This record gives sequence, C-alpha cells and structure tokens, in this order.
Amino acid sequence: MCLFRCVRYGEARKRGKGIRSTQHHFALKCSAELYISYNHSVKKFTVQRCNLNHSHPIGAHIIPHYPSVRRLDGDELKRSQNVVSMGPKLKLVRQYILGKQVVLKDLQTFELKLTSKGKRDEAQITIDRLEEEIQSDKGSKGGVIVNEANELSIFYFASSHLLHLYEKFPEVVMIDGTYNVNASRMPLYSFMIEDGNGHGRTVFYAATTNESAQHLSAIIQGFKQCHPRYSNTKVVIIDKDFTELSILREELPNTTILFCQFHVIKCFYKAVSDLEVPKERRDT
Repeated sequence: MCLFRCVRYGEARKRGKGIRSTQHHFALKCSAELYISYNHSVKKFTVQRCNLNHSHPIGAHIIPHYPSVRRLDGDELKRSQNVVSMGPKLKLVRQYILGKQVVLKDLQTFELKLTSKGKRDEAQITIDRLEEEIQSDKGSKGGVIVNEANELSIFYFASSHLLHLYEKFPEVVMIDGTYNVNASRMPLYSFMIEDGNGHGRTVFYAATTNESAQHLSAIIQGFKQCHPRYSNTKVVIIDKDFTELSILREELPNTTILFCQFHVIKCFYKAVSDLEVPKERRDT
C-alpha cells in the first residue's frame, strides 16, 4: 500500500511560548491525500481513498518557493558559501544564485550557520584559502601573521600576475585602505600602480585586524617580501593617515611620500567648514 500526502500535511511544531502572534509555518494541517493499495483479486493497484481538496493555494508557480526546492546543495552550496563568507549584502547574493527562488530568510539562516563556527574557524578558513591560492599559483607569494593567542592578525597576498605588473611599473605606488569588505570586518589595504594605459592596477593585498603602527609596519614588510625590487619604487601616494606616513618613512626611506590630492582637498574643505566664518567669506 502507498499513502501520498500533501507536503503541507501535519501540524507545525511550536517551540516558543506563543508570544509572537504573527508566525508562519509550512505545515498547515492540509488533508489532501491519495491512498493506493494492491488488490490481489484483480491483481491491480486500486485507489482506496482520494482527497484532492487542499487547504492552501496550489499551482506550478508556488512549487519553486517550497523549502525543499529552495534548498541549496552540491556545487550551488559551495559557491554560495564562498560568496556569503565574504560578508556582502545578502540582497545582492540572491541575484548571484540562479535557478532557485531563494528568500532573504534562507540566506540569513545560511549566514548564521557560517558565522556560528566562531572567529577561530573563520580565520582558519581564510588561511586555508590563502594556502590553496599559493599552491595553485606557483609564482604567487603571501603570508599569515598570528598573535600570541594564535589568532589571525594579518594576511597578505600577491599572485604571479600582480608580481609581474609591479615589475613592469614599479615607480609609483598608491596605498589605499577599504573597510567592511569581508565577514571579519578586517580593513583591506590595496597597493596599486599605474600601467601604461593610465589605469590603476592592484599589485598587493593585505588585511589586518587593526591599524596600529605595528600592524602597518608588518604590512609594509610583507609588501617588501613579495616585491624584493621595492627599491625601484620612487614615489608612494597615501591618504591623510599620519601613522602610515611615519611607518613608510622608516620602511621605505629612499622614496618620496605624497598625500593623495583628493584626500587633501577633502580635508581642507572640512577644516574650512568647521571654522566660524560667514558663508560669504568662506566662498571667497
């Protein structure tokens, strides 16, 4: 005998105390079912009971929204895990997952499972990924620095392609820090050069848990380790970070250090706006 029931059969398991009144459950006590058994007298399967009346809307357009259909598995799960682990906006991740009607709640649960492993596992994932990249690209260089508690503090990386770019255009290096670009919320430093077409090209990446002088010094040393011919760099352009300025003077004493024009003008306008000067005089 075979008993087929609607996927929304049964009663929802209530784990809370009933404080939230607007709860939605997949199980809706739907009574739709089909009961088939084998009739030995006629040697055929016969329908013993049939109820096709559902207590909820049905249709082909609803099936893709069922949890069992939305669930990610196989290669989809691996790709989505890699994307979510970088900490992007979940609404953008939905556009990345094709062929699945994934809702925001699914991704929030998925993200929670990834982050619930703790910072140690997150750091280990980062180290493992870095080692994989270095092994797959034999010409690449990178490194990891941990603190006394064996927790990830700094990691840096430059692929063989980035190393080749720096060899061709080493004269001017621009350093810029970016924030909130990974799940660990580690500031990301990018070292860039300008190629023959006038385009900025990154030649070195580094992420750090904090921007202390010690960590910034370790990042510059990592850059020098990846690019042994760093002495070919004659000019370094940075933003208005004076800690970064002092570290660069120590680590790269033979280079000219300049402030980025954009940051200088921005800082100037902010300083002027803070002055107690009438608007007419400010404009002049």
